[in-house]
Amino acid sequence: MSGTNPTETQIGGALHAICEGIGFIQGLKTINQSYRKITDAQIDEILVLFNAPATGTATVYTFATDPETELPKLQQAMDKLKAIYGFSTQEIEDFKSNWISSQGR
Repeated sequence: MSGTNPTETQIGGALHAICEGIGFIQGLKTINQSYRKITDAQIDEILVLFNAPATGTATVYTFATDPETELPKLQQAMDKLKAIYGFSTQEIEDFKSNWISSQGR
């Protein structure tokens, strides 16, 4: 969505991917705290960056309507996850690809 004149298909795909990320992050709360590194407070912080607070109304669409302001929040969320889990820069880059779709699996 940061490119020049993204198509509706690109915007839709990006919003879909963001929503999948939100669902994944929300799902972490269902795992017993003793089995995960991330805390509920950290999950809530990341959900706020995704414009999907644990309480309140999600405004994910603003990533498409105001990308200059909103897209940096995604980098902040990635940086938080990288720090919490000790991911390498290469791992973070690899996570940006949907390998299932790319490889036709």
